[in-house]
Amino acid sequence: MLRVFPVVMIVIAAVGAITPQGNSYRSLLLSPADSALAEFEAGRFWHAARMLREEGAAAGTPEDVLLLARAEAGWKNWSAVAELLDGAEWLSEESDAIGLYILGRAWEAQGQWARRLSHMVAMWTWVR
Repeated sequence: MLRVFPVVMIVIAAVGAITPQGNSYRSLLLSPADSALAEFEAGRFWHAARMLREEGAAAGTPEDVLLLARAEAGWKNWSAVAELLDGAEWLSEESDAIGLYILGRAWEAQGQWARRLSHMVAMWTWVR
């Protein structure tokens, strides 16, 4: 028992030394955005999309909107993907134009072949 006590004290001191001052244990918890990203990375797309919508990602930065669109695409909510990405001018510039691909998939899933073709052409010209 006496040998365990110094080890425990050293561990507690080390944790205290590496923890930034002014932070509480609550700051170590995941923020809602981090939690949504963790859900997305775990393949729980519906839950990630729901969390992102509650945070207002649909009206956020292009990165936020694209993450939400990817989450919606993950559970095949193509109408939501089209609503989020249709008309976004940043599609070809953000995240290697993945938004163009996702929007094209949304149009394809909805049977809007002419729009799908236009996005295929846009993707092809972006790649060239």
